[in-house]
Amino acid sequence: MFEAGQEPDAIAPVLLAWTYLETGRAPAAAPLLKTIPAPSLNGADALMSFSFPRFYYLRGEEAAREGKTSAAQADYRLFLKLSGPDPLKWGEEQKARAAVGGS
Repeated sequence: MFEAGQEPDAIAPVLLAWTYLETGRAPAAAPLLKTIPAPSLNGADALMSFSFPRFYYLRGEEAAREGKTSAAQADYRLFLKLSGPDPLKWGEEQKARAAVGGS
């Protein structure tokens, strides 16, 4: 058991799904986004923003690409609620707001 931060494999599925979505391989991302990664019992670490709340943004992206507008908007809204006041570097908040109509 690790003493601090997430176990190394805890964020790997989220990072891989992100890579698949960004490189046009959305079908490969879908299975990786079915299970919500559990936060570390040891608290947040420096890599947490790569997996949480980005997981919900990625699920929204995957659902939108499949034409599941309602599911996509629900995940985008949850992402926006959880992402906090500081926008992420890659512009996810702006994309999510646009997808839900600016709400």
